This record gives sequence, C-alpha cells and structure tokens, in this order.
Amino acid sequence: MIVELRSTPHAVCSVEEDDCRPSIPGGVAFHCLLLARYAKPVVRLTVLGEPSLGNHGEFGYARWVCRMGLRFPLVSLAVYRTRRTDLKSSANPLAVVTLAHLSALETAGSPAVRYLGGRRHAPERLAEILDQQIERQSAALSEELAAREIDPAWDLASVYRALGAERMDAARRRSAEWLSPRRALAEKIPTLALDGCARIESELNVVPGYLSSEDREVVEQLVEMLAQRIAALEGDARRARIQTWRRGLPAIDEIGTLDKHRTEAFLKDVQNPPETLLPEERAELAPLAEALNAHYDQTSMDEIMARIERLSAERRQALFEWLAKRVASG
Repeated sequence: MIVELRSTPHAVCSVEEDDCRPSIPGGVAFHCLLLARYAKPVVRLTVLGEPSLGNHGEFGYARWVCRMGLRFPLVSLAVYRTRRTDLKSSANPLAVVTLAHLSALETAGSPAVRYLGGRRHAPERLAEILDQQIERQSAALSEELAAREIDPAWDLASVYRALGAERMDAARRRSAEWLSPRRALAEKIPTLALDGCARIESELNVVPGYLSSEDREVVEQLVEMLAQRIAALEGDARRARIQTWRRGLPAIDEIGTLDKHRTEAFLKDVQNPPETLLPEERAELAPLAEALNAHYDQTSMDEIMARIERLSAERRQALFEWLAKRVASG
C-alpha cells in the first residue's frame, strides 16, 4: 500500500457527460501515476491548513454508461490549533509535522517573524529560545571582547537577560491582549443560542500560537463550556421534538374510541419516533404501544366475527370444523 499525502486543497471537480476532455487536477494525476507505476493500492489524504467545509474531496466524471471517480479524506490542521499540548506529547511523527505546519501558517508572509527571536512565539517557547541565545551570544561576545583585550562596561549576561525580560513581557502582553476581550465569554456562553455557539466555536478553534500556556488553558475551558452548552441546547431541541411528537399520540383512555385505520396509523407513529428513544422513554411508551396493539387486535377480531356472522350456516359449519382441526393439531 502507498500512502500519498497532499498539502494543497483539492476542489470538487466533475465533467459533464458530453465533455470528452476532462480537466484532471494535478493531485489526481499523481495518484494515477503512482497506481500505474507501482501497481499497488494508493491511499490519498489531503491536508488543509484552513478549516475544511467537509470530510472528503472528490473528483469524477461520467461518459455514456461509464463513471470514473476518486473520493478521499480531507484533514484540516485548523482543528489542532487548540491541541498543541497533545501534539507535543504525542509519539506520532505526524504530530511534529502538524506542529511545524501550524507554526508556518501563523507566520506566513513574515520571514522575520520566523526568525528565532520569536516575536510570535508563546512565552514559554520564547523563554527556551532566549535562554539558549543569551548563553550562546553572551559567551561569544565575551570571547570576542577578551580577544581584543576590551573590558566590558556592564555584565553582558545581565544585559542579555534584561533584553530577554523585555521580550518576555511583550510576549505575555500580546497573549493577554488577545484573550482579554474573550474572557467575558465565560458569562456569555451559558446564554448563547446554537448559531451563536457556532460563531464562537469557529473563533476559538483558530487561536494564535503565541498564547501562553496559562491563557491557552483559559481558552480550553471556554471550549469545554461551549461544548457543554451545545450539548445542552441539542438535548433541549431533541426533547422538544419528542414532546411535540408525543402530543400527537392518543391517551390510553382514548384508544377505545379509535377505529382500526386510526389505530394502525398511531401504531406506525409509535414505532417511528423522530429521534432514537432512550430506554426510559421507551419504557414510558410501552403501555401505550401495548394498548394500541391490543385494541388493533380486538378491532380486527370484531371485523372477523362480523364477517363470520354474514356467512351461511353451511359455511360457518365448515369453518368451525376447520378451526377444530387446527386447534387439535396444536
């Protein structure tokens, strides 16, 4: 098996039946070349940097009675922006690649930002980089000054540490400035509707990589609150649909007035709820279903008895003998 990883978006593409020259995207052509070259199954995965609108991409065309197509999964790295801690602790080599890709996305178009000065690094990562730089650069400068027999006017390590402290303060301020207007979400989330939750969710799923670990924990708490709010709203909506459906069902004491047709219709309704019922919900409906079944059987029996009454005496005698034999035979 060959695994083909692609890091560029792949648009859905199709060709009408009367078009004899389909335009083949480069990724699909490469997929076909791998298949032809190695004669082994090729697994295609497209990795997107931006949020994806779906879980799969497709290419295909049809000509007369022939249809050709390729359907492959899409993975968006955007969903991992709030899961850097998990990626760092993962033994999966793709986790390192994902971290690198996320960092590259956040500094796209800014080569200077990608320099180890780390103007957009998280404070913890910036501290690691500065510690390495301060030790290396202060030692190198001390050696250079000693070689020139120059006595430094200040302790070079202290100067570097002061500069590093300024950079750290700036990094913490940048992180706090991003989070500050979003702290109020902790009070706002419990009052949001589903559409409001969706907007906030899309925002919290693309947090910048320069957040401090403390601020990132706050974001993770907000994401958890949002997930709980969405679950609660979806649960409320489900219960509302169940209640609306149940209001359309008859009460048990009303079943005796139903004719066979309406009884059968209500039985179908009971057997096809709008949502999958929980065990306790099924238990609550069980007496109603039993009463409907019993009433349906009774109306069917009444109908049968009425038809028997309309038979001639000879036909009723024949039916009685047939039933007697069936009962006797067990």
